[in-house]
Amino acid sequence: MKVLFLSENYYNDEYANITGSIYQSYLIAKYISEKNLKVVYVSLSKKERSFKENENFEVFLIKERNNIFLNFLNVLKFVKKLDFDIVYTRGRSYLVFIAYLTGKPYIFNSNAQEGLRKFKHISKLFFSKRNLLKKLILFFPFLIIDFLVQIGIKHSKLIIVQNEYQKEEAKRIWKKDAIIIPNLQFKVNTYPQKIEKIVIWVGVITKWKQPELFLEIAKKLKNYKFKMIGYGDLNLIKGYEKLENFEFLGKLKNEDVNKELEKSWIILNTSIGEGISNAIIQAMMRGNVPICLNDDYSILEKYKVGFFVKSINEMLEKIKYLFENEEVFFEYSKRAFEFANDYFDYEKNGQKYLNCLKSLLPHLNYYQF
Repeated sequence: MKVLFLSENYYNDEYANITGSIYQSYLIAKYISEKNLKVVYVSLSKKERSFKENENFEVFLIKERNNIFLNFLNVLKFVKKLDFDIVYTRGRSYLVFIAYLTGKPYIFNSNAQEGLRKFKHISKLFFSKRNLLKKLILFFPFLIIDFLVQIGIKHSKLIIVQNEYQKEEAKRIWKKDAIIIPNLQFKVNTYPQKIEKIVIWVGVITKWKQPELFLEIAKKLKNYKFKMIGYGDLNLIKGYEKLENFEFLGKLKNEDVNKELEKSWIILNTSIGEGISNAIIQAMMRGNVPICLNDDYSILEKYKVGFFVKSINEMLEKIKYLFENEEVFFEYSKRAFEFANDYFDYEKNGQKYLNCLKSLLPHLNYYQF
């Protein structure tokens, strides 16, 4: 069996801006290639090239253009030359429509709480802070992308989601029975030592992640240390240099992010809405207690591994509560550590993806190439 992965960027591309979805696609491809499935991974890059990650994992990076429709045509043209049995794509982009155009069975993997909603791009455009003229200019391109994405989701052979909420959305909107597979992460065997009380934020610095709220919290809790890891629009966190209790670490490699997470106590998520991020998972696996605005991911309160809050004031109170009651913090911290290292285990969840792929083409012997 040969699986085509379609992704907007590639994890090991030094020119790419890496998101959680990109990292997850890479981990899934890595896992199944280690289990003797052939992987052809097609993505965009500033520099065109091809290489192999291992004997079963071939990567093709196509030259990225400044026009989304040119990128669409170039990827489609390239994919038509390839030989494969099944397609995997993750997140809402034109790539899911390309998966549909291949005529092969394909998996759509939702990567956000609102990832299955209809006309998501138009909705975001309508509620954005862009001026009216920009909204009018972008309306038709966004509408086209929404239509293409929805055709792709509708005709997918299988929808994979992260949690119960997304599964219910798949049934309600698309009348499809989705399969829940949590994200993959490499297991942490030892609970890290927690010494200095640190609050951390990790992510791409964009408007919808609301990083300015993290800065606002740091200003109000001057007795505690705050660290931010990320890259993007630094205008959103203007003035952070003036805060003595705030450290901006910028863009770090994944292994360096994990080193910081081993030291921190609490991770905050201030996003307007998204699926459970890799940062939250990696943090829990290292004993951080997540406090999340706007979302519970169907796990935080159910398994008592973190807190779901509806306001910044509530977030402030939870931080103070955990820091002032260390016994409670360590109860949550160790529970989060044990839960996350089991629930998001690379081997266990990788096997679930492998089983899904095999089940879609039962007539193929996946050891024969």
